[in-house]
Amino acid sequence: EPRISRRSLPSLAALLVLLAPGSPAAALPPQFGELETEIRDLLAEDADWGAGIVRLAWHASGTYDRISKTGGSQRGTIRFQEELAQGANVGLDAVVERLQELKDNHPDISYGDFYTFAGARAIEILGGPKIPWRSGRVDAIDPAEMSPDGRLPTPDVGGP
Repeated sequence: EPRISRRSLPSLAALLVLLAPGSPAAALPPQFGELETEIRDLLAEDADWGAGIVRLAWHASGTYDRISKTGGSQRGTIRFQEELAQGANVGLDAVVERLQELKDNHPDISYGDFYTFAGARAIEILGGPKIPWRSGRVDAIDPAEMSPDGRLPTPDVGGP
């Protein structure tokens, strides 16, 4: 079984699509600066959360289907228990739970923006490259909007 170390995460992160289509590149609203400070504090306390945060951002984003333009981080569905229960997402519930305290401080930030911003900033904070990122994701209300199980690419065979 392939293993991904914290050292390989920055190169993996370069593959992530963390940009919200149609959003102009602009200065981030102040709440994102506050959130970045909270992420820095969390990782200063325990840097091991960084790998889980990046994995969460990858799993939230990696289900995007460019043909149907569905899935991915656009709707913030990885927060739903039904999506967290999918086989590839095993263990991410602990990361979602740990990050919820930070999310509660920022109710005006969508979950889709929150998870991808946290992943992009975790990479940078832990010494990786700066990941381009834009806000603008709008959360789904219903788990029925989540991606079907099995859409996340696997390291050994690629996408479905």
